[in-house]
Amino acid sequence: PQWKVYDDDNNPVYKIHPPTCMGGMCINFCVEGHCCPFGCCLIPCRIYPADQANTDGDAPYIGRMAKIPKENFCDVYNETSYVEIQFPEGAT
Repeated sequence: PQWKVYDDDNNPVYKIHPPTCMGGMCINFCVEGHCCPFGCCLIPCRIYPADQANTDGDAPYIGRMAKIPKENFCDVYNETSYVEIQFPEGAT
């Protein structure tokens, strides 16, 4: 999956998508250093400038967003999702 963030004039500002491996065919859950047991629960995404062409693998990124795994079994049944965001410098 990939998302784009637009400004007020409908110009693309950022691209957001998870880091990939296998030539862009798979999401790289291990990129954050937690392969198992948290890797498949932690869903990392990286934020890139909209005009950056190379966003695969270890391409440089300007921000980070990650869906944080549930901490205990009781949380599995609630609708709450936790997300950690590191905004790019100068984001408004």
